[in-house]
Amino acid sequence: MKVWLDAWLLRFLLGSCASKYSLGFIMKFFLSVLGMVMILEGLPYFAFPEGMKRWLVKVSEMEASHLRTFGLIAMCVGMVLVYLGQRSDLF
Repeated sequence: MKVWLDAWLLRFLLGSCASKYSLGFIMKFFLSVLGMVMILEGLPYFAFPEGMKRWLVKVSEMEASHLRTFGLIAMCVGMVLVYLGQRSDLF
């Protein structure tokens, strides 16, 4: 059952790309992407620690509804970028 579920999940997430690549390649790619996200997330804290402290204070004072709206917009933009990267012929 687990093998079938893993295969289904890969096909769902990657579409036609799932049959072209091995699970090892996909995991290496996933870890590389996760590492790049962590680098980009950590860069402002490393480069501008005082500015980030001020920004975090401002964010903590924002209403929860505004933060939810910003989070929803960021997720939608991210999903569109993933879709374009996986399904389009732009690249």
